[in-house]
Amino acid sequence: AVVDYVSPIAAQDTQSVLARATVPNPEGSLQPGLFVTASVEQKSETVQVVVARDAILYEGADSFVYVPGDEEGSFERLPVKIGRSDAGAVEIVEGLAPGSAYVS
Repeated sequence: AVVDYVSPIAAQDTQSVLARATVPNPEGSLQPGLFVTASVEQKSETVQVVVARDAILYEGADSFVYVPGDEEGSFERLPVKIGRSDAGAVEIVEGLAPGSAYVS
């Protein structure tokens, strides 16, 4: 099989992730809607930062988030480079450090 997509975040309640794969099925034994258990070889890649999709703002081709500023009650625009995403979350591959506060 070839994994086509893996969600960048896990479900908090089950610690599972949504994955989609293309699986050869020449005998037709696999039917739509079936659940499977599989072992997956993966690259040693770690998602460092994931933020809520609505935290990402765009201006042209640039993406950014707002983070707390130096003065109380102020905010600063922080350019970020985004990676993988799903319906609710976006991976930040550059620009926002793990554990940093951001506006969502």
